[in-house]
Amino acid sequence: MPNRIDILIIFIITSLNMGLTASALDLKISSSPVKAEVFIEGKSTGTTVFKTNLQIGTYHIEVKYNGYKNFSSDLTLTTNISFFVRLTENNSHFTFLKQIKSGHQPKDLLYSPDGRYLMITTMGTDFIQIYDTKDSSVTNIHIPGYDRFFGFVEGVFNQDGSEYWFTQMNVHGMVFVLSMKDFSIKTNIPTYADWTKVGEFTPDFKYYYVSNWLSCDVTIIDPRTYSFIRKFKTIGTEPRGIAFSDDGNFVYITLFGSGEIIKYSITNDYKIVKRIKTGGSCGRFRIDRKKSLAYINNMGVNRLFVYDMNNDKIIKTIHTWDHPDNVKISPDNRYVYVSNRGPNNKNGYLLRSPVNGKIVIYDSENNFTPIEELNVGNQPIGLAIHPDGRILAVSNFMDDTVEFYEINL
Repeated sequence: MPNRIDILIIFIITSLNMGLTASALDLKISSSPVKAEVFIEGKSTGTTVFKTNLQIGTYHIEVKYNGYKNFSSDLTLTTNISFFVRLTENNSHFTFLKQIKSGHQPKDLLYSPDGRYLMITTMGTDFIQIYDTKDSSVTNIHIPGYDRFFGFVEGVFNQDGSEYWFTQMNVHGMVFVLSMKDFSIKTNIPTYADWTKVGEFTPDFKYYYVSNWLSCDVTIIDPRTYSFIRKFKTIGTEPRGIAFSDDGNFVYITLFGSGEIIKYSITNDYKIVKRIKTGGSCGRFRIDRKKSLAYINNMGVNRLFVYDMNNDKIIKTIHTWDHPDNVKISPDNRYVYVSNRGPNNKNGYLLRSPVNGKIVIYDSENNFTPIEELNVGNQPIGLAIHPDGRILAVSNFMDDTVEFYEINL
């Protein structure tokens, strides 16, 4: 039988061990490709998926895979951490920086004009999110009185960047106005339409137009009074993208359901000036005003159209990868980024794609040559390029993640 001294020694040793265990934290590192080598403080410690226990503190972490750029980060452990690394090939123009978890079904991404914040709309949660690039914090913004609603689509900033206007796809569509000063919801504006989709300000910021998917019309709102002005019907079905001519006299609407690009005269009671039937499903209408060109993605026929704004015609058709869902233009107007969701799941497009998606980047100054296909997550949709042109953010709709890449172009 142990005596009192033996019992005391056992108690001290057990207490020390319990203290050590209590302060040890779990670290898990996953990667693509898998079986990448993990280094902690310069020492090889295993391959991904990698799991270990470490004491509270700061560690230099590296993840390496032959033929790919190394990932390197100083990681401070104060709680259990699990993170993912998507390594890019050595010849890639992009370097993976980080991945963050988002709300369910992240849809649109947009940097604030000063580059401080990244706005994240979510289709599957009752809030939008604001990522602070300064401290990497994420703030969830709930809409008072609308907590039971989901389906936040995308947004734009007003002229001075003090307000973020975002839409809700609901049978009673809404537009919400967020103050960037204190992240409060200033007001909500009914569109008197069904499934409100994409909103844009006119070039002079005097009016805000928003497309309505199911009711097949466009709502016009006065930003000064936050009030409904009127609607006009679209010819064709499921309006999506909206853009304006430089002088603000014409509005362009892309139609997803009927696969059309339509130019309306604002000054002549929305009379049709030009109607182009493309087939498939047209999405965004992104204008490069410097070149007087616009870019339209078409998910139905896997095409990117280059549109001449001066002559109102498609001058180039580019075969993209699978289901091009979004288009953004780099701040220097040279590169066109297209997010491609990948093939639909055979049981429905709202399920995970059997193949992860890609971002394809085209050089507009070199006959729109594709310069890279960047492999990302499942069903990438949202794209945002930092105002300084150095960071790309991508939302993966089915992964509930947002990824950040350094741009080396």
